[in-house]
Amino acid sequence: MGISIRRRQLPLATAAWFGASVSAAAPTAASPPPDDEAALTYRALRGARGHFDGGPWNDDIDRWQGRKHVAMQRLAGQVLRQRPSADPLRRLMGEPDAVLKPGQAAHARALEQAQWQGGPDGAPTATGKDAVLWLYRWRGRHDQLAFALEHDRVLASGWLHQWE
Repeated sequence: MGISIRRRQLPLATAAWFGASVSAAAPTAASPPPDDEAALTYRALRGARGHFDGGPWNDDIDRWQGRKHVAMQRLAGQVLRQRPSADPLRRLMGEPDAVLKPGQAAHARALEQAQWQGGPDGAPTATGKDAVLWLYRWRGRHDQLAFALEHDRVLASGWLHQWE
């Protein structure tokens, strides 16, 4: 008998995995707090080109659980816990690589395809139709971290993966 993960169950399984992956030991006086470290790592790697951006393979950027991926996971967890407004999110992550607004076809696809964490049933809202989506590229447009904002406040985070 195999294990079947339906589309609706996947975000919950991912959330359980994600929750375990963001725990960290208490920071020491000699090292920055983990979230500050994650922000520094993300900013340092954000502009670097990897395989999915047309460059050579770079483990720090392209590998599952590479430095950039882990930093983005930790930042997503921080943002989801704090649920900041747009300005603190922008200070932490920088300008989004893309913004999807309600009514756009890409917005509807992203709402359906992302693995959401944070809102009712893992979705940004019951309908998601009013959420503005901020996308941050992990591996080019191939895999991206999304934040859903309504009324200028983060409600959910999610991942858009190509699942190659």
